[in-house]
This record gives sequence, structure tokens and C-alpha cells, in this order.
Amino acid sequence: KDDDEPEYPDGSWFCMLFACGVGVGLFFYGVGEPIFHYTLPNRYTSDRYMPDNAVAQNAMNQTFFHWGAHPWVTYSLLGISLAFITFRKGLPMTMKSCFYPLI
Repeated sequence: KDDDEPEYPDGSWFCMLFACGVGVGLFFYGVGEPIFHYTLPNRYTSDRYMPDNAVAQNAMNQTFFHWGAHPWVTYSLLGISLAFITFRKGLPMTMKSCFYPLI
């Protein structure tokens, strides 16, 4: 399996994964998450004297934090480990297969 050629180049593969992950997330959470952070009381809006534009900015900042680089590191590590175990070792594509090298 070390001699196998990939079906898609690295750039195309990255674009497909990024488009799927961000596309689904933005359609599902794109409007709902900032409104959720804006309307519900949380640690940023506990000050009732904070102006509405500051509350809205905090809601957007919190949303940008949730869609930043750190969740993509988690997604990438999981994807790389699943891909390696599935295609190099021939194990099924399940979460338990990721722990096979630890056994």
C-alpha cells in the first residue's frame, strides 16, 4: 500500500474537506450561533448596563472563536489517524481502530 497513488492531489483533497466542514457548519450554525450568544445570558452579557452593540460584538467574537483554527486541529488529527489506519493498516474506519496502535 505504500506504492499506491492518491486519487486526488493534496490541494483538491484539502478543498473538498474544508468545503464540506465549513459549508455544513455555516448553513446550520451561521445565523443561529451569534443569535444564541446575543440573546441568552452568559458570562459576557451578565452586565446589564453593557450597550447592545458591545453585546453583539461579544457574540460575534465568541462565534469567531468557535470557528477558529483550534477546532480544525482536532478535526485534522482525527481525520489523519482514521485515514492512516484505514488505508495503510486495512482496519475498518471506526473510532476504535484509531486506538489500535496503543494496544
